[in-house]
Amino acid sequence: MAFFTGPDVEEIPTAAVSFRAMSKTSAALRNSAISAGRIAVVMSTWMGERFALPTPELPTLSGYDPETAARVVREKWGLGTAPIPNLLDVLEAHGVRVFSLAMDVVEIDAFSFFRHKTPFILMNTSKSGERQRFDAAHELGHLVLHAEENPPSGREAEAQAHRFAAAFLMPREDVMSLPLWNVGAQTVITAKKRWRVAAMALAHRLRELEMVTEWGYRDLCIQLSRSGYRRGEPQNATVPETSQVLRKILSALRADGISPADVANEVHLEVKELNAHMFGLVPLVVEGEGGGQKSRATLRLVN
Repeated sequence: MAFFTGPDVEEIPTAAVSFRAMSKTSAALRNSAISAGRIAVVMSTWMGERFALPTPELPTLSGYDPETAARVVREKWGLGTAPIPNLLDVLEAHGVRVFSLAMDVVEIDAFSFFRHKTPFILMNTSKSGERQRFDAAHELGHLVLHAEENPPSGREAEAQAHRFAAAFLMPREDVMSLPLWNVGAQTVITAKKRWRVAAMALAHRLRELEMVTEWGYRDLCIQLSRSGYRRGEPQNATVPETSQVLRKILSALRADGISPADVANEVHLEVKELNAHMFGLVPLVVEGEGGGQKSRATLRLVN
């Protein structure tokens, strides 16, 4: 209720948001997602007034082919061709504001938009860790490839973002340096752990790089589908990533005696809604938490 009685929240035009399949997304679902985006902007603004958040460093690569664009982003961010251990860490370190989607919009995988030149990605956390990583890379593709388009949607844009995600997570040089030519399903299931991607995504990348034939790719898909890999990752599943920036902010606030309820009150949300957009981190913030996970994103309190 506090959200509706609080200050007016700036609208996010539908055209400014990259949805996975605009034609298949109902108006009601789009409106719910955009409302989630508005909440993310409010939360980000509140945090930006109190903390020095990482500065956005996304290149604008409109007109680039996806494979080249993925290589350029990796070069600019100093990632080389090695696998990316934690994609959300990398995104946040380069200024992307990452939030989670509430369960009432689970039909949407993820979406992205710019707000006053600040990039946002909202993630569906009900998906597998592999699927979430690919979704995040897909949205990064929209942000760098389609920032100048209005709207950044349609089959061609989606195909470009998909190819960008595959190239960004599974660089050509790295994949082709390994003995993955004309391999079977079990090898794919084992190899996917290197890049923390879905088995089907790796199979498609091998076909894209012509490391398996069209017939071999079809056979791979049949084998993987029979083993349950079309709908999920039955073996070697990746633990879903979470926001280290949000975790650090919650920790810093706790150290200053500021509770999640205090934050929720200031942004005119309920604690439950705050938690829904913060990867479920609010109830997990306890003393002694998070000692083993390292983040590249830096954060400091603004006086």
